[in-house]
Amino acid sequence: MTITSLPTVLTGFALSVVLLLGASQPAHADQREEAKTIFRVGAKAFSSGQYLMAATAFEQAYKKAQIPTVAFSMAQAYRLQYAIDGDPRWLKRSVELYRIYLSQQKSGGRRTDAAANLAELAPVLSALEAKSRIEAVEIKKQTMMMVSSQVEGAMVSIGGGELQSMPLGKELKPGRYEVIVEAEGYFTFKEDREVFAGQFRAVEVSLKAKPGSISVRAESSASVSVDGRLYGVTPLARPIEVPAGTHLITVSKKGRIGYSREFSVERGGNLDLSAPLKMSGQRKGALWTMGASGAILLAAGGYGVAAFLADNDASDFLSAAKASGGLTPSQQSEYNSARTRRDDRRTTSFALLGVGAVVATTGALLYFMESPQVEQAPGRIMITPMVGSDTQGMAVSGHF
Repeated sequence: MTITSLPTVLTGFALSVVLLLGASQPAHADQREEAKTIFRVGAKAFSSGQYLMAATAFEQAYKKAQIPTVAFSMAQAYRLQYAIDGDPRWLKRSVELYRIYLSQQKSGGRRTDAAANLAELAPVLSALEAKSRIEAVEIKKQTMMMVSSQVEGAMVSIGGGELQSMPLGKELKPGRYEVIVEAEGYFTFKEDREVFAGQFRAVEVSLKAKPGSISVRAESSASVSVDGRLYGVTPLARPIEVPAGTHLITVSKKGRIGYSREFSVERGGNLDLSAPLKMSGQRKGALWTMGASGAILLAAGGYGVAAFLADNDASDFLSAAKASGGLTPSQQSEYNSARTRRDDRRTTSFALLGVGAVVATTGALLYFMESPQVEQAPGRIMITPMVGSDTQGMAVSGHF
């Protein structure tokens, strides 16, 4: 006998079943909601290869809302369980459910699959029944709790028992039981759930992911932004909490080429980031310009001193002339030369002072009017904080 393989993931099919359960009118609203929850838990068990547990859940969901697609899901689960352990009871129930599905689903749906599976399994069942009687599956009332979660690898403890993988179904006595669900990177779920006599209680646990954190090390007074949101300036008082995933981290400062990179932050993990900031070309130009202005002003001062000394020389000649009754031709020539030197050096000093002032002003403007720059990564759009005396906001730039 050959059993055709089936996919073990019922995501899309499970969704359609849940939608049909939601649209079902005959069942009471509370029963529909409970049926949907039970079916989803069963679908989790099916996806994890726990076909008998899935069938048990589907049976309970079908009791509350007799939807054809639930019957088909049960048939699939029993069929695969029969392929695993060869118990003819599962084969008998599977054939029965395929026939129920075909009688209820008059067109469309999974009729083709159901008919093909029935054509394959019915002769096998007939051959087995010809040899010996096959008992029907006993669908008894049982007090049971079944727990599942959306997180793969989560572990559950029911009523103080040891942690076990999910989904987990457990027969219990009526009462309240503490349900604990743990998974790496998620906050522990711990709540009581009550189960009544003869009740199949399905519990779906939605775990809350732990945030990740980002610690940034950079020179002081640098602005730190995550995904375009400004969080503060360095040194930060505490790490930045962010949801797990990929985040764009930008560290910027006036006079520096900002640091901008994408990093992946794990649930409950900490990213320790060192952000080196290189001096920008504009800041280098501003410092060089102000340095040059200092040299020019120093030269202007030198020429000013030289002009003062030349003026003293001229005054000395005049004093000597008054004492001797007049300047000799030689002294007159030297006096004129001293005055010429004084005037030239004074003119040069004033000119250098003017040039130095212009250069110093240019350097100051380059220094104080600079906006933070962020190094762009190819194919990225960069967002940079902009804060000025009359402007606050974000600058967006990029290239492709």
